Amino acid sequence: MEPINESLAAFIADQTVLTIATTVNDEPHCTPVYFAFDPNNNWLIFKSSSDTKHAEEMAVNPFVAGSILPDHSTVGTTIGVQFKGKVHVCNETHAAAKDIFYKKYPFAIAITGNIWVIQVTFFKFTNNKLGFGKKIVWTRTK
Repeated sequence: MEPINESLAAFIADQTVLTIATTVNDEPHCTPVYFAFDPNNNWLIFKSSSDTKHAEEMAVNPFVAGSILPDHSTVGTTIGVQFKGKVHVCNETHAAAKDIFYKKYPFAIAITGNIWVIQVTFFKFTNNKLGFGKKIVWTRTK
């Protein structure tokens, strides 16, 4: 797997919330979730109860998309990430994911729910600070 661009990885690691988009029966649904990032595997990691609409939909259709915007934005500055991937409930294959998530959000240990991992297959990073309309695209090769 090719590593992602350093500025893209740094931007994602600095943020706290992503919006995940799910769909079942041609009915789209979006929800914001707190997340952590594993740059070694390009995993987006979040926790959610299995009785939420998005968790129910991910159980039916694990292909998701979403966006990550700055926690604090400045008007006139365009910066953000679009992504696509396949989501899984954390299991032994993703053993490090729980540690990464709870290190960033230790309070979440007390909250019921599953840890989920999005194995990202595509990132598009738009950052006008790098030049107007500058886009960095990464696609998983394996």
